[in-house]
Order: sequence, then C-alpha cells, then structure tokens
Amino acid sequence: MADLQEEYTDVKGRRHRVKHLTVSTDDDPAVWEKIREELFHALTQAEEHCCS
Repeated sequence: MADLQEEYTDVKGRRHRVKHLTVSTDDDPAVWEKIREELFHALTQAEEHCCS
C-alpha cells in the first residue's frame, strides 16, 4: 500500500489526524450504504462538532 499521510492541514491552518481504512469489494451492499452514510455525516457535520 502507498505511504499515506497521517495528518493534514486544512485551509484554515488547522491540523487533523487521518485514519485510513480499506474495504473489500466483496462486501454486502448494506455495508457500502453504511459507509456512504457515515462519510456523508462526517463531511457535513457542523464545524463546532468536528475534530479538533
């Protein structure tokens, strides 16, 4: 696997830790739907509730 970053700096100069996950392409479609829901939630949550 590629050497992936463990943290990144956003446009406001704040640093964030990164957690990389892998998902098998053989997983049940329900698993993919759960991943999409969690990703959508993480990307759309209000800033005050986001990671520090």
